[in-house]
Amino acid sequence: MQSLSKTSPKLATQILRISVALLVALGIGTTSYAQFSANVQGTVSDTSGAIVAGADVTLHNVDTGVNAASKTANSGFYRFSSVAPGNYTVVATSAGFKTSSVAVLVTTAETRGVDVTLQVAGDNTHVTVNTIATALNPEETRVQTTLSAEEIGRLPLPNRDVQQLIALTPGVVGFQNESPTNGYGSSIFAGNFSPGYSANGLGNSSNLFLIDDLPVNDAQQQGAALLLPNAEMIGQVALQTQTYSVENGTAASLQVAFTTKSGANALHGTVDYSYLSSNIGAAKIGIEMGETNLHQYILDYGFGKRTGIPLPSESPGIVHDLTNWTKLSISRIPMGHEVCVTPLQMTMAMSAIANGGVLMRPMLVSRLQLRDGSVVQRYLQV
Repeated sequence: MQSLSKTSPKLATQILRISVALLVALGIGTTSYAQFSANVQGTVSDTSGAIVAGADVTLHNVDTGVNAASKTANSGFYRFSSVAPGNYTVVATSAGFKTSSVAVLVTTAETRGVDVTLQVAGDNTHVTVNTIATALNPEETRVQTTLSAEEIGRLPLPNRDVQQLIALTPGVVGFQNESPTNGYGSSIFAGNFSPGYSANGLGNSSNLFLIDDLPVNDAQQQGAALLLPNAEMIGQVALQTQTYSVENGTAASLQVAFTTKSGANALHGTVDYSYLSSNIGAAKIGIEMGETNLHQYILDYGFGKRTGIPLPSESPGIVHDLTNWTKLSISRIPMGHEVCVTPLQMTMAMSAIANGGVLMRPMLVSRLQLRDGSVVQRYLQV
C-alpha cells in the first residue's frame, strides 16, 4: 500500500477530500438518530414536605418496558432528559420509606413535572402507593396545542395534508390552500412545503418544523420544510406559538414538532388508503382487459341500466353498445369518458366491492322493524 507521503500532491488532495467526506458522512450517520426534547422532572419529599435526598427514581416506559434510573440531588430534585412521548410510571424509593409510583402521560416536546411523596414505612413493610399526575403542569410554560394520533385520525384533513393541523393552534393566522400536491397526493420528500400560516405578527418565514426533534427546514427558503410526514406516520404533533425551548429560539413565529410512531411490546398497526387517479394507469388496465371483458364488467356492475329503485324518472345513464365503440374507446372509457353514471349507480357498484362482489339492488327504507313488530329505527322523509 502506497503511503500518503509518497503520493503526488494532486492525488493526496483527492484522498484527503474523500477521507473528510467519509468522516462527515459517518459522523452524520452516528449522530442523526431519533431524539426527543421531552423531559420529566420533579422533587421527592416525605409527607411532612421535607426533601428526600439520594432517593432512587425510575422512569418506566409502560409501552416498551424500558427503564431509566436516576437519584435525587441534595435538593430532592431529579430529572430525565430526552424522553420519548408515551405512558410512563415514575417510581421513587428510599430506605425507610414505602415505594411510591406516579402514572404520567408525556407529550411531544413537553417538560412534565412529577413530584413524588414518600410515606414512612413500618417494620418489614413494602407498600406501593399508586397515584396519577395532575392535569395542571406548572413546569410547562409554552403556549402549545398537542394532538395525538387518534385525534389526527378523526380530523377531516383535506387530502390528509398535515399542514392543515397548524390552523388548530390559538393565535395562528393565515390559510393553507388545498392542493393535490400536498398530503398523500405527493411524496413526503417532495419539498418544499411552505404553509401559509404564521403567529406573533411575523411572516411564515419565521416558522420552524421538526421531526423527532430534528429540524427539517429548507436552508435556502426560510420557513419552508424539506419534508413532512403523512398523517399515518404521526404519533403526536406539538404546535407551539410562545416560550419556545432555547435551542429552537431562532424561529419566533410558529414551531411544529412532529413525533413519529414508535414500536411497543404489544402488536399494533394501522391501515389507510388513498385515492389517486391516473388516466394512464386506467387506460393500460382497460387495454389489458380487452373490449369485450371491459364492456361486460361495466354492465355487471349495474351501469347503463336503471337500478330498479322505486324513484320516478330514474336515469339509466349512458353506456354505449360495444358495436358503437371507436378505436379510442378502450383507453378513454376507463378514464370516465364516453360514459355517464348516476350517483346511485356508483353507490351500488362500490357496495358490490364491499359485499364481496355481490351486486345488491338498492331499496328505499322507511323503518327498521323486528319480527315481533317493534320498530328499531324510523326514517323520516326529507
